[in-house]
Amino acid sequence: MTMPAVLPSKIHHWCPCSQLGGVEMALLAFIRGAPEIGHVVFTADNQGAAVARWREAGAEVIAVDGWDGFLGLSWVKHWRMTCLRRQISRIIIWTPSRLALVLSALSADTKALVHIGTAGRPDWKIRLAHRLACLLLPQRVRPVFVACSATVRRGLAAHVCWSAYANTHIPNAIQPEYLLSSAVRQVAARGPWGMVARLDALKDHVTLLKAVPLVAGRHPEFRLTLAGDGLLRPALEGLICELGIGDKVTLTGTIARPWELMSGWGGAVFSTGPHEGFGIAAAEAMAMGLPCVFTDLPVMREVGGDTVLYAEPGSPESLAEKISTLIADPALADRLGQAAALRARECFSPQTFAAAYLRAFERPT
Repeated sequence: MTMPAVLPSKIHHWCPCSQLGGVEMALLAFIRGAPEIGHVVFTADNQGAAVARWREAGAEVIAVDGWDGFLGLSWVKHWRMTCLRRQISRIIIWTPSRLALVLSALSADTKALVHIGTAGRPDWKIRLAHRLACLLLPQRVRPVFVACSATVRRGLAAHVCWSAYANTHIPNAIQPEYLLSSAVRQVAARGPWGMVARLDALKDHVTLLKAVPLVAGRHPEFRLTLAGDGLLRPALEGLICELGIGDKVTLTGTIARPWELMSGWGGAVFSTGPHEGFGIAAAEAMAMGLPCVFTDLPVMREVGGDTVLYAEPGSPESLAEKISTLIADPALADRLGQAAALRARECFSPQTFAAAYLRAFERPT
């Protein structure tokens, strides 16, 4: 970790939502990774759970009204007044949503970074709105886009709206609570396996559930915990019933302190789909020293390196084989768990994350 030679005294942030999603937690990790800097968070919603977390970490949080209005036009007026009062020199924009509006109020000497968690191509409405906003609101600032992975960065090249901007990639950060000793995992080596993720179409819980009876056929004591909630929960509950694995699988819903639940696990799975941008829960499991099995996708290899086992995408048989391998070989599981914890500390700590972002401000635009 190498910080810039001269640290800024203050960093401003724009994050419209304040729920505890991936973007909000990435912002929290940055604040916690650079406590020596003053942080001001502008948000459109100061009622979400992330607000208290940001403030606990030392940030000032300010609401900018009007984001939910028609095209955000009333918000622009409030935003311009806020920027004039605050004299923003460096800002991290944690979502590209309505980016032209956000940039329009910044002075020409402002340095801006835009966090990108996915490079999915926007539909024509988003492209049209961006182009119109750029025409109506002159842009004096050219930001640098910061993708959360090399996979997402490559996707920017095909993105109509964002391909013209300079870009780099910085892996997402885990929260400090996950940086626990791998000795915790050794005590819980016979515990259930688990996965932390929203129950939505981006992930691949279906393949994981179909792997459960295959693993249980070899290891009858096998149990699986799914932590998280989402729109697919009823469908997944139906699949659990159809597969007859209700006694093997526990759905916890949303967990406020996942690391406490995970400390009792014997291993972790991250079964996901082709549009995954990073998979922060995968890195968090690694940090806790859990032996891990990930879906074999380029982005997941960015996260796990050679410290986890990989299963073929969409294959319950491959997933079951990899999980069974680690259950049957505790020495291998322990060795990989310790290596994963070391990799997570080196690559995904809040301090490493914040230092990389601060250096990105110096990149040419």
